[in-house]
Parts: sequence; structure tokens; C-alpha cells
Amino acid sequence: MSVLNDNLDTKKTLAVMNRLFQSYLTQKYIDQGNHSSSFCAEIEKAVDGLDGPEKQIIQERYMKSAYVKDYQVFNFSLDPPLSSDTYKKYRRRAFFKLVVVFNRLGYLDIEKIRK
Repeated sequence: MSVLNDNLDTKKTLAVMNRLFQSYLTQKYIDQGNHSSSFCAEIEKAVDGLDGPEKQIIQERYMKSAYVKDYQVFNFSLDPPLSSDTYKKYRRRAFFKLVVVFNRLGYLDIEKIRK
């Protein structure tokens, strides 16, 4: 995994993941209660596969509302709260794990986010 971490551009990865989770929230809003979207189901399954703090960060920051900010998550949503640096470390680790899954599912092209 560290070879992959070293080869991915952090800013590009963040931008791609933001767009992907924005699409998730939009699809979730459109399907309200319908749960017919395989896209949403696959995103949720991938996030469910993450470890504790990584999973919680992604769910709180990217899967509940488009208006949640990072500082709100690491200061108020997590118990105990995390420092900004620790939050970013967990988020980065979660993103790199999700990149592999989302690439396999065809939701992103890993080659476009390499350094």
C-alpha cells in the first residue's frame, strides 16, 4: 500500500474523492428511500470495509451532508476529538484504500491521480 501512497498526488486524490462523494450525495438525494442505486450501495460497502476512525471520518465528512467541513468533523463529530494532523493522516489512509476499490469498480482512473 505504501508504494501506492507514494505514487498518488494528494491534491488530485482529494479532488477526485470530493467529486465522487458529491455524486454519492446527489444520487442519495435523488433516490431518497428508494435504495435502488447500485452506485450508492457500492460506495457504502467500500466505506464499511474501512477501519474504525477511517470509516467514521469518511461517513461524517463525506456521506451525510455536502456542507460539513473538516474542522467540524475532527473537533465535534469524533469522540475523542482528533488533531488536524491526525485527522488528515486517517483521511489520507482511508482515501488511498478507497482509491483501490473505486478504481476496480470503474469510478475513477488511478492513472489520472498519479504524480
